Amino acid sequence: MAKDKRQKLLAKVHILKKQANLSDEQYRGILSKWAINSCKSATEKTLINICEYIDLLVKEKNKNKPTQWQKNYIKDLCIGMGWSDGMDSPQFKAFVKRTVNIDNVAWLTNRQASDVITGLINWQKYNKEKGE
Repeated sequence: MAKDKRQKLLAKVHILKKQANLSDEQYRGILSKWAINSCKSATEKTLINICEYIDLLVKEKNKNKPTQWQKNYIKDLCIGMGWSDGMDSPQFKAFVKRTVNIDNVAWLTNRQASDVITGLINWQKYNKEKGE
């Protein structure tokens, strides 16, 4: 049973390494914090600590990106605006440029995605009031 848990922890370390997009050099640097060269020689407690450390790196890396909920909501709002290409439509790209002053939708931050959502909702309300 302990071997099972260890295998799962080893797998988790490698999954997190991939999610954090760590180079081998960066990964070895993290292992050196626990004075090991390989996870094979790590204790269960050390593996847990390494997982927690890399997980924090992943969360830090992703904290400023739009959430999946925001992306889905923006897609739905684009369809509601009649833009069949959704987030790829020229109208949406122009709206994003005017609203948050970025040229590429992929560069949206979490905060900018919120501003885009608010702007699209307000635009839809305006169109309904106008009768369009």
